Amino acid sequence: MLRAVKVAEKDVPRGAMTDEKVLFDRVLLFPVTTNETITATKLASAMGAEGISAIIEPGKRAVSVQVNDSTSAAGLVTPRSHVDVLFTRPGSMQEAVTTTVLQDVTVLSIGRVTEVVPASGGGGTGTTTGPVASSTQNRAVTLLVTPEQAEKRVALDARIKEL
Repeated sequence: MLRAVKVAEKDVPRGAMTDEKVLFDRVLLFPVTTNETITATKLASAMGAEGISAIIEPGKRAVSVQVNDSTSAAGLVTPRSHVDVLFTRPGSMQEAVTTTVLQDVTVLSIGRVTEVVPASGGGGTGTTTGPVASSTQNRAVTLLVTPEQAEKRVALDARIKEL
């Protein structure tokens, strides 16, 4: 729905996007009108959390779950991973029962990180999502779910508060 227009260099608005390649996979933060120039301030950053709305499929919802390293596969879960959400009722070994709340849901973000960032250094092929956190540091994992799965997630919060 975009079209390139030739404009004299002196008439190009400040911040105008002149390379159409940088527009791919970006989200508008504000509505634009016909023939309006697209500027950097109107676009979400390529890897920022403000652009997460672009990857929420129609009919889906984004919900968050608090995790730490010990509850999130030792911190190895990354954006775009597919995960199950489990709930273990606290108590003795006989009372502790684990149930699957959600299955095969996509991780949209870990905290504010929405992309897997290549590890820096000696040309390795590892991935990282930012600074390594301690196993006690809580952070939110945002998941892509259906409305029914979102209701299960809310019900899980209520169940946890009861315990």
